[in-house]
Amino acid sequence: MTRNSNAPARSKTSAQPKPTQTSSIIDASLKRRAQLLITSSSIPQQTRSLIRYALEIEDPYLAQIVQRVEAGEMTIERLYVNSAKSIE
Repeated sequence: MTRNSNAPARSKTSAQPKPTQTSSIIDASLKRRAQLLITSSSIPQQTRSLIRYALEIEDPYLAQIVQRVEAGEMTIERLYVNSAKSIE
């Protein structure tokens, strides 16, 4: 087999997909569930405002808030944040 020495060299490209902004995109089902909670009159106004704001700023802890309210916790006093950094 012969080689064509005049052919341009191929550039090495990785087969990895391009990075996307998945961390800032809220899942459609989570958004739908949050919207239902916002319109529910059985949930206190303060909690509905928290959900509305978290949805507006695309808060990564929105899922935690929605799960807790759906489980029956009507007043959210604090969020549980899992930090990847260790404190020394």
